[in-house]
Amino acid sequence: MFRRALFLLLILVAPGWAHAVDSLGKIPVQDLGRIKPFESFARESLQLLYGKQTYKLHQKTSDGDEITVGREADEVIFTMMFLPEVWAEQNIIVIDNRSLKQALQVDPEQKYFNFSALITNPRVGLLVRELEGRVSRKEQLDGFSRAVQNLNNQLTLMNAIMAQRAVQVVPPPEGSESDRWLSVAELNDEDKEAFTNIFMTVAKNTPKEPGKKFSKEGNQEVLKSVMAFVEHVKAKHGEYYPSGEIKAELWLHGFQPFLWAWVLYLIGAFLLLFAWMGENKKILFIGLGNFYCCSLCFTRWVFWFASTS
Repeated sequence: MFRRALFLLLILVAPGWAHAVDSLGKIPVQDLGRIKPFESFARESLQLLYGKQTYKLHQKTSDGDEITVGREADEVIFTMMFLPEVWAEQNIIVIDNRSLKQALQVDPEQKYFNFSALITNPRVGLLVRELEGRVSRKEQLDGFSRAVQNLNNQLTLMNAIMAQRAVQVVPPPEGSESDRWLSVAELNDEDKEAFTNIFMTVAKNTPKEPGKKFSKEGNQEVLKSVMAFVEHVKAKHGEYYPSGEIKAELWLHGFQPFLWAWVLYLIGAFLLLFAWMGENKKILFIGLGNFYCCSLCFTRWVFWFASTS
């Protein structure tokens, strides 16, 4: 009971967790056969559920002032595994299609809905069955049907995360016929204790006052618990993940290459404009060179992104 109360307090009033995200994101996971950092899985999952990679939570300080805190994808998806009853009541599932909202008989002006309300709405099941019939008959799906399909994907994913079946963190036992990693729900007691210890470490070090930052010492403790879990798995399975690729993917998340590519394109466009207005060949060549370098980098990033998605 005490642990559950602690977790509830942590998820609802402690925005400082966001400063531990860098550590949580380093956990290697397997998703659809690809090994990736947990940060990638979390970003993709929250993007599907919420339509964004940061969740906005409205909280009150001890003075009664209301503040809006951005909760990172790592934090949201990680805590969703341990606090399903809390996240099931949060308005985190985005529905944009107005016709779908009318079919569900919910407020058409509302954009975000909670899992509990949707999963108990009898119209969801009816719409999904109608969709399955259209798919089985190989009919072309219209915008409404695609919206139903997306909602079904959202509910399926969130249910799997809350049941600890979506996040696969440990390779299969030696001699297994499948190379599919084991989900958190499938771990033995020893492995699950090592994984749960990450959550307990964050809970112990998270500031309880909204707006307070996660301390450097606390973040180090979280990192230690993450690496302790990784070393625990390595002791049984050896080098079970490509560390170089994991680090590169995490670096790209922080670097935001697509954003910088567009910034450099914009700079190149201004250089070409100035070169044309002033008839300056030097600036013209710099601008063209900038465009050429951007094109090479952008193309490389696109190919890398497509190959890893």
